[in-house]
Amino acid sequence: MMYSNSPDDIRAWIRDGVTPAKAGSESWKGERDAGALRMPAFGKRLSSRNIDDLVAFVSVMGEPTPEDSLPALGRNRANALGCFGCHGPDGRFARPNPGSFKGYIPSWDGKDFPDLVRDRAEFEQWTRHGISDRFQHNIFAKFFLEQASVRMPPFDRFLEPGDVDALWAYVEWLRSQTSEQGQ
Repeated sequence: MMYSNSPDDIRAWIRDGVTPAKAGSESWKGERDAGALRMPAFGKRLSSRNIDDLVAFVSVMGEPTPEDSLPALGRNRANALGCFGCHGPDGRFARPNPGSFKGYIPSWDGKDFPDLVRDRAEFEQWTRHGISDRFQHNIFAKFFLEQASVRMPPFDRFLEPGDVDALWAYVEWLRSQTSEQGQ
C-alpha cells in the first residue's frame, strides 16, 4: 500500500515505487511479490515539478479529519479493516471496478451513495453481509453485483462491538463535509 504520513515518503513512493524503509523490509517485499498490484516508479516519467505537485496533492487529500471521537474511531476502524483499499483514501475516491453497474466502487461521500445505502440499517447489512437485503432480493442489482470484479466482502467476523456505529458516524461526518463544500 502507498499510505504514508510524511512528504518524503510520499515522494519516494511516487518517484521509486517504494519508501526506503519498505525497500529494506523482507516481509514487505514478500507481501508485495504476492500481491497483484505494485506501485510503479514514476521517477523517470515525471519531472521534479510534477512529482512535487503530486506530493502536495497527496499530502492534503486526506484533510480534514473528524474531531469528534466516534467519527474518528470510525475512520480508524475503516482504515484497520481495509475499507480504504477499495473505497479510496478516507472513503473519498471511487476506484475502478470493471463489470460493475457504473464501473467503479462507490465512495462514501459520492452522489450515488444514498441510492446504495438508504440508512444506518442498510449500511449495517452491507458491512456485515457484503450486500443489503434490498439488493439481495433485487434480481437486477444482484446481477450487476455478481458481474463486478471487486465485490463487497462480509465483515461480520472482523467487526468489534460498536464498529458499525463508529463506521456509520464516520460516513455521516464525511458526507456532511461534502455537503458543506457544496459538492
